[in-house]
Amino acid sequence: MLPRFCYSLRVLTLRRGVVGVLMLTVAGCGGGGEGGGSSSPTAPTLVGPPVNAQGVCAVTASEAMLPPTFTVVTIPEGDPLHGVFNTCMKTFGISHLAAAGYPDANLVHVSTVTAEYLDNDENGFPDNAAVNMALQSNHATFVHVSAYNEWGDVRDLPQVGYITEMTLMWAPNGLEYESAKGGTWCGSDCGQPGDGETLEHIPELIQKAGYAKAYPSDFGMESGASALAMDAAKVGGWYVPDIGWSYGAQQVEYFFWGLATNLGMMGDVSPGVCADISGEWKLCTRAEFIATDTKFHAILTDPRFNLPQKAPNGSYR
Repeated sequence: MLPRFCYSLRVLTLRRGVVGVLMLTVAGCGGGGEGGGSSSPTAPTLVGPPVNAQGVCAVTASEAMLPPTFTVVTIPEGDPLHGVFNTCMKTFGISHLAAAGYPDANLVHVSTVTAEYLDNDENGFPDNAAVNMALQSNHATFVHVSAYNEWGDVRDLPQVGYITEMTLMWAPNGLEYESAKGGTWCGSDCGQPGDGETLEHIPELIQKAGYAKAYPSDFGMESGASALAMDAAKVGGWYVPDIGWSYGAQQVEYFFWGLATNLGMMGDVSPGVCADISGEWKLCTRAEFIATDTKFHAILTDPRFNLPQKAPNGSYR
């Protein structure tokens, strides 16, 4: 895994051949593949309903509790985001904004995996209502573009100023980005279908905009129980973050490594990934994580938080 470069609020991820996935947190600044089982099909594109104060793409409190329909909504004329983005979708408390030309199938796929993380038992309701409402109130948003320059065209526009937490997924249908239903985090590097960026960046947004807001004493970006667990992991040597990362960026990455390993998404399904990630994360299998990082494992399995206990597979309900 190549190092991440953190520039103030901007985190540019360059991961094993991925040309770029940019994650940006804006703090009030105006700033799939083939497989069995039922999956969420690519829905028809529909014209959006009447515009509300923040447009058709903003998730309302009542909408946040509804099961996702995976309907691709065309942003209508008169909407604040018309001409900035072309389509959007909602997954519980999270909004997805897509630029013109972004494939509907990819939008549905990312939304499906988002639903799997938020509603891990797939009963149609978010597993943690407090986290889900934190996502909604902070307008947690994925921005989907097919070319990097499109991000530069929209990221500082006043139309997106209402978004507190934003994560960009760049070129998910390009050669550098693997996005396959049921794919693994390691993907082609391990001779498998890949879905690494989707599997990684969804829980990172959920952590920043959801758990850190709903449970600051447990998942706070600068302090809390998970921060203490991370400090112990760094002292113990099984988590070695880049020295240039901010403490908050270290927290985001640590959350993903712990959650993904506890869900068996690393060495348990992709033995070849262990050497690849060992420079940053040394607990490659679930058994190693449970035996070694006892503090964070206890947090991830605490029933108060209702964190995912099974890995997404690209199919929902």
